[in-house]
Amino acid sequence: MAFLKNKVVVITGASSGIGEATALAFAREGCSVVLAARRLDKLKALEKKILSLDVACLAIQTDVSQQKEVQRLFSFVEKRFGRVDILVNNAGVGRNVSLENTSLKDWQSILDINLSGVFYCSQEVVRLMMKKHTAGHIITVSSVLGLIAMPGRSAYCASKHAVTGFKRSLRWELRKDHISVSIVHPAGVDTEILQNSAVERKKWKMLRSEDIAEYIIALASRDILRIVYVRILNVWRRFYYLVKYYPQ
Repeated sequence: MAFLKNKVVVITGASSGIGEATALAFAREGCSVVLAARRLDKLKALEKKILSLDVACLAIQTDVSQQKEVQRLFSFVEKRFGRVDILVNNAGVGRNVSLENTSLKDWQSILDINLSGVFYCSQEVVRLMMKKHTAGHIITVSSVLGLIAMPGRSAYCASKHAVTGFKRSLRWELRKDHISVSIVHPAGVDTEILQNSAVERKKWKMLRSEDIAEYIIALASRDILRIVYVRILNVWRRFYYLVKYYPQ
């Protein structure tokens, strides 16, 4: 896709799941990819895979809940690439626990990563985009639980609803600066968050990380027809899984 070629893309939570799939998808489009996550060993393995595609890649161990680490991340990126065209806020955690069993530590951890991390990264990339006069794009991976609620996920729902409100406000705020803001609300994606959940999930009811990555690429391409096509395709995939694998 010509529009994306040579773009500089920063992806948080890139060590697995949607982040990993998205990083590979952007690399295949010819983008320079910056990988950020806490698990350096997984980042380095992914970096090696992306470099084999003959595109630039930089892996930087980053805890998005720590503002200084986020500042360091974007400082490195500016020195290496000079700019950021696209930020994919993907880092997130989730826990399936009732309110009475939610510790203050868990509550704070979920808000720090899911909400404050999005704030820190968005603020730093906006400052850089404005400094370089870049007509950039911020894409945030939220959750369907940023639109609706589910019992036993109060902390997670609170963080994702807050992210939805934050991004909707930011979309209007940054329009004058020619910075686009998009938010993705996936449901039932086969990632580590759901694999570690106490609620049993059937894989045939779930989308793959690659399906969401494909949608993120469509958003980044700013191609309306492609966006609509991928949305319809993902609805079809869910229908197909239900028909093919539903227990008889």
